[in-house]
Amino acid sequence: MKNFWKKYAGTLIAVTLIIATLTSNPSCEPTVRSPWKPYTIINRDQLDAEVEQFLLQCEVAYKDLDRQQQFRQLVLDFARITTETGTFNPTSLIPLLAALLGIGTTVDALRTSSKARKKLNSLKPPVNP
Repeated sequence: MKNFWKKYAGTLIAVTLIIATLTSNPSCEPTVRSPWKPYTIINRDQLDAEVEQFLLQCEVAYKDLDRQQQFRQLVLDFARITTETGTFNPTSLIPLLAALLGIGTTVDALRTSSKARKKLNSLKPPVNP
């Protein structure tokens, strides 16, 4: 028996390691550190969910930028028309006032709605390390 162990010790150890690796490796799920929460370890599905949430946040940000650009363009058009004609036309002020009123009512509705508040709080941008 002693000669057998001396002769095949390396092979037995290798076979034992191969069996241990094959039985334990498939059960270990690959994980990585979260890009937005550096102290959190996540798997592929969780990473996909975080990326999807980030893309939704970017989409909301782009819509907000578009809305701000439209409002800015409305104010600039009003100023351009007023300076070009040299007169103040009250009818051209109506779309500007309507836009301001719409923004104000939207802000009030979002502020008072607890469901919207929770949604806005969940859309905070991720913190990079």
